[in-house]
Amino acid sequence: MSYYVPISLNYFLNCSFKPSNCPKKGICTNGGRLKTVRDVINYWEKKEHRTAIEKILRPGNQEYYLSIKYGFRKNVPDSGPGSKLDFKLTPILFEALETMNNEEVQEYLEKNPMPIEPYRIAHGTHRVYAMIGHLIRGGSYTPFYVEKDNLYCKPGCHWPHAHSKNPILNVKYIEAMDRLGIPRSEYTLCNSSILTAMGIRENGDLDIVITEKLRREMFGGQTHEIDLAKAAGLKEEKVSIISKNNSKYQIFGCKSDDDLVKNYSINLNGYNFCEPRFYFNRMHRNRPSQHRSHKENRKIKERGKKGAEKFNEDADWQMYPFSNITMEQWGFDLIKEVVDLNW
Repeated sequence: MSYYVPISLNYFLNCSFKPSNCPKKGICTNGGRLKTVRDVINYWEKKEHRTAIEKILRPGNQEYYLSIKYGFRKNVPDSGPGSKLDFKLTPILFEALETMNNEEVQEYLEKNPMPIEPYRIAHGTHRVYAMIGHLIRGGSYTPFYVEKDNLYCKPGCHWPHAHSKNPILNVKYIEAMDRLGIPRSEYTLCNSSILTAMGIRENGDLDIVITEKLRREMFGGQTHEIDLAKAAGLKEEKVSIISKNNSKYQIFGCKSDDDLVKNYSINLNGYNFCEPRFYFNRMHRNRPSQHRSHKENRKIKERGKKGAEKFNEDADWQMYPFSNITMEQWGFDLIKEVVDLNW
């Protein structure tokens, strides 16, 4: 059974076009010179380029460009393989069709998922160029939906494009939890691990909160912080279990570790992450560290702040699996300027 998920604007901009000798596709990609959606937008947003090309448009080469020019219109005839309708897609036809509003575009894209490969546009080209035209005219991006299994590149993918991978696997030491046989349902990833998944910075260690059941069954009910890597004899990994019912996580209505894991976490591609707002709420506090200087620590804090703000500004939260997180759970409004404490 197919499962469709949204892609973000940045994912869309990095998508490449499948090479083609088709003249109507060549018009839009400037003879194949424009490789990605971003390239196409940067080229056609220049009025002189549009003016020049519109002088030589004709049936047989204009059909995709007209989607750029007119955007999303209602009741555009199907021009799928073998339809023979491309030659009927003319300026007169598009100008006679009613323009979709933002709500209608959103509904249309949700009901008509894109059959694309990871970061590679092979089909649904009219919709892609309609969105390009919409963005060129200053419209806001509405997410395309793609099959989840086509979201990330398969091992050995050799296409010359920006390769996509499961962002959760960027989190260092995350796979050690599986090797140790710790059930994913019994813990949640905390602190800077969410920044790593967001692509902002690498995590130096891995902090987790565990359930009372796991603490009792695997760690003898210990309530203090546990160096899991040391306890398990791990050589390279740095994994710490946060002390029981730490006050850092008893906010936003959360009452206990069990509550945090079960009710204040989001599942991102199979792993529980503590809602980002718990970390964003205190990310600005630059406290003394045994491992880093004041300057190094502040630099890391500043990088986290700027990265999270840009992630929000670019609406990268539209991208699956981050689209599973509500704006309240994100807590972008809680991000503050970095302040030095007790140095």
